[in-house]
Amino acid sequence: MNKRIRQNHNIFYLLFATVLLAGCTGGISDLETDGATPPNLPDLTQQVQSDTKDSSTNEVKSNDILDVEVDEDDESLNAYIMVHLEPNDAQTISSQWKLLEELVDLSGEYNIKLTLSFTPQWAQYILDNNEALLQLNSWEEEGYEVAVHHHGVSHVTWDGYTNAMPFKKRTDYKGDMNDLMSLVQSISTKQVLSGSMTDEDTDWPAGLLYRSYGNPKNKLQNLLSTPTKYIYNGQEVLELTKSAYMTGKPVDVKLSDIENAINSADIENEILGIALSDDSFSLSLIEGDIKELFELLDSYNVEVRSLSEILSE
Repeated sequence: MNKRIRQNHNIFYLLFATVLLAGCTGGISDLETDGATPPNLPDLTQQVQSDTKDSSTNEVKSNDILDVEVDEDDESLNAYIMVHLEPNDAQTISSQWKLLEELVDLSGEYNIKLTLSFTPQWAQYILDNNEALLQLNSWEEEGYEVAVHHHGVSHVTWDGYTNAMPFKKRTDYKGDMNDLMSLVQSISTKQVLSGSMTDEDTDWPAGLLYRSYGNPKNKLQNLLSTPTKYIYNGQEVLELTKSAYMTGKPVDVKLSDIENAINSADIENEILGIALSDDSFSLSLIEGDIKELFELLDSYNVEVRSLSEILSE
């Protein structure tokens, strides 16, 4: 018997019991004279009310039967997901671009707005492919963010850009940070305000207001953070932390870690931060583990927005 039928039956029994108690006392007297104990009548009012509530959440579900308002304005945990788009050759990026499209399409199904953090190699690929540029700009209109990602000279895969003078003589030097910012800015219809990078004390560019940072030694603690101001290369920067998920590296957190962070979060002050990387992109990963992440966030009503939107409030 489904819930609607059960509720209607309970209401009928409640009315019937009321009439019975009010006007049919003879029936009960007959039972008593026969030596039988009268049956205990349940509290049907309480039973009807309890049947309309979910046993785990205690939220009213059957609003079509009971005229009860549900508060839909409960506060949600804010979160951002930054996608690191790493320095690679054009052929590799071409195949990864198709997977990025799959990722963005999937995120759209859950109303998740990703922060897409591009290295200059990705920016150059997009500039050379007008179809990709138009697609990226349409994502921006939907609320996705174009950010900058930089591997400085201290990184094992330097992207070729730096402000550090000694490295400007190297054959793999491509330009300074003004050159890098100009390249990434050229693929965006909006001002690029957010970034993630190494070598921030020498390379942090002017005008970049927001930073996403993750320390692998504190990967669990990095899942939640509050906006904090730092000075990098003379620039005042507002920073949030993040933790890597399904990048294929030891720094990854598990889905259960993310769920624990959601449950322990101070919703009014803390922001959940997660990083994905194209290094581990595959269709099976997107349709499997990443979809599970999106489903988890959706089940907890976590609001995933771009980094700049969160920090500009």
